[in-house]
Amino acid sequence: MGKGRATHPRPRAWNTPDNTGRTWNPDQWVAGATFGSGGREAVGVRSPSRTAHCPVDLRIASLRWPCAPVHDSRVNRPKTTYAWSDGTAIAYQVVGASGPDLLFVPGSVTHLEVQWEEPRVRRFFNRLASFSRLILMDPRGLGLSDRLTEVPTVDERVADLLSVLDATETQRATLFGNADTGPACIAAAALHPDRVDGLILLGTYAKGGWDEDYPIGWTTEEWEEFRTRVKEGWGTSDSVETVAPSLAHDEAFRQWYATLARLGASPRAVLLLGEMSRAVDVRPLLSRIAAPTLVMHRTGDGLNSVEAGRYLAERIPGARWLEMPGDDFALWSGDLDALAGEVEEFLTGHRGAAEPTHVVATVMFHRRRRFDRTGCRARKPGVGRSPRGARRARANRAAPLRRSRDRYRR
Repeated sequence: MGKGRATHPRPRAWNTPDNTGRTWNPDQWVAGATFGSGGREAVGVRSPSRTAHCPVDLRIASLRWPCAPVHDSRVNRPKTTYAWSDGTAIAYQVVGASGPDLLFVPGSVTHLEVQWEEPRVRRFFNRLASFSRLILMDPRGLGLSDRLTEVPTVDERVADLLSVLDATETQRATLFGNADTGPACIAAAALHPDRVDGLILLGTYAKGGWDEDYPIGWTTEEWEEFRTRVKEGWGTSDSVETVAPSLAHDEAFRQWYATLARLGASPRAVLLLGEMSRAVDVRPLLSRIAAPTLVMHRTGDGLNSVEAGRYLAERIPGARWLEMPGDDFALWSGDLDALAGEVEEFLTGHRGAAEPTHVVATVMFHRRRRFDRTGCRARKPGVGRSPRGARRARANRAAPLRRSRDRYRR
C-alpha cells in the first residue's frame, strides 16, 4: 500500500441483490442493453472494471440502456371517437382543422391507434393533415370498430361511411378507398353524389371474383390459397414478402405489420371480409360517378393486378389514371411521399414539398482552459503534484480572496 494513495473497499454490489431483491450483474445489463445491436462496442459501452471506484448507483444508471421498442407508445395519437351505423360502432379520428375534408378509408387490415406507431405511416398522416381536414376510420370488423359476425355488404359499408361523415359534421368530403374499401367508396360516390366532392382510388377493383367477362378477378384457386394462408399464418410477419416486398428486409416494419394484423382483425374476420370481396361487383355504378376521380395503382401489385385499376379508370367518366412504380400491395409500404403529393395536388391543385426525414446538425465543443498570472496554463490541483504541492496550490489560489477580504475589514 503506497504512501499518499487513497484506499477504498472493494464494491460489494456487483453480484449482490439490489433494492428490488434481484441479483445485479453488469454483464447481464450490458448484454440486454445491446441485444441485436452488434455487441457492447456498437454502442460504446464497456464492461466496467471490478476495481472501479465509482458509486454503485452511478454504475447502475449508466448501464441501464433500454432496448428500443418496435412501436413508439409515446406517440400523441388523435382522440378516437365512435359513430353509430344502424347499431354498429365505427371508430374514427379527426386530424387537422383546415383544408378540404378527406375521409381516408384504408383497406386490408387497419387499427387506428397501432397505425400511428409506425413512423412511415405517422409521417404520411401528418402530411395529409397539413393540407386537409383528415378523417380516419376503421371499417366495420377491423381495428377499434365492432367485430364481424357475418359477411358485410357493400350497402352496410356505404352506410358506415355516411355515419362517420354525419358524426364529424361533414357535409361533403373526398373519399379515399384502397383494396377492399374501394368498392364501398365507388358506391357512395355513385349513389350519394351530394355527399362526395371527389374520389381517390388506390390498388382497388370493381369486382373481386373472376368471371368470363371479368378475367382479371381472383380465381377460385386463388381464394382457396388465401383462406389457407389466413388459417395457417395470420398475425405473423411471413406475409410481408408478399404484401410489402420493398420492406421485407426491415425487421421493425415486419414486427409492426404482424402486430397490426393481430390487433386489427381476427382470422375469422379476415375470412368474412374475403367472402365480401369475392362477391362484390360495383361495375354497373362506374358510369354514374360524376365526382372528380383519381385512380392509382402500383404496377407490380402482386395481389390486385394493375389491370383492375385500368379497368376502373377507363369506365369512370373523366377519371385520371396514374400508374405508380412498385411491387407492394400494402398501402403503408412503397413511396408514401409521392402518394401524398398526388393526393395533395388532386385536392388543392398544387403540390408542396415533403418534410425532411433527417436533420443535419453541427455540435461544437469548447474546453475552457485556466491560466496563472504569468500566462502559463495552470495545472489542476493534485495533478502531477505531491499532496503537499496540491495543498500549496490551493492556498495560492485562495490568497487573493483573503487579501481582498482583509482589505475591506479595515
